[in-house]
Amino acid sequence: MTRPKTLRQIDSIPTVKWFKPSGVKMCDLMEVSLTFDEIEALRLADFEGLYQEKVAERMGVSRQTVGRILVAARKKVAEALVNGKAIRLEGGQIQYRQPACFDPQGEHFRGALTAEQIKHPTKVVITSSGPGLDSEVDPRFGRAAYFIVIHLDDGSLTVLSNEGSESTSKGVGIQNSQRILDAGAEVIITGRVGHKVMGMLTAAGVRIFLVESGTVREAFEVFKKEYAEGGG
Repeated sequence: MTRPKTLRQIDSIPTVKWFKPSGVKMCDLMEVSLTFDEIEALRLADFEGLYQEKVAERMGVSRQTVGRILVAARKKVAEALVNGKAIRLEGGQIQYRQPACFDPQGEHFRGALTAEQIKHPTKVVITSSGPGLDSEVDPRFGRAAYFIVIHLDDGSLTVLSNEGSESTSKGVGIQNSQRILDAGAEVIITGRVGHKVMGMLTAAGVRIFLVESGTVREAFEVFKKEYAEGGG
């Protein structure tokens, strides 16, 4: 397994998931994929006009890394514009910061973590397509097949089934957020999380790590390495 990327800190998740040329069906278009860290770098450098050193500070990476992210992102945007491709916005190995405007007294919020739990987590929850460590990470938070709780103190697992979520029309993200908060989650590793769920979990002090693919075991190894390098 190659060395994992340093998780990039981001303040904003795009509400729009696609851009496409007008008058052409999606099924007839080729596409390019912009990851959330690439979009964040574009937002900070090109929209807010920050120097790369400041962008690097905001994203928690080196200036050289920011330079590489910007080169890749700008090339993808240029390719889409010149060749008439769709742009898909998704993924990236990121850590989403708590939105400053979220109201922790909202109707769905309860169970905030203590400062000690945030600094020294003991339970990591990973969304999974199956009940074991070698199952693929399920990128869907609300409708993941399973939630695997890894207890950092002794390495034991608790497996929570999410059967029935497919038949629920809406609200599964909020329901499962409270469910895993009740299970003691302090860190969540998944693929995609909606804005409302992001707000609820980050306001509770839960750290969210988004990964693109891989097994539960691989995702956990990425987290452990990044957590150790970051000093907790």
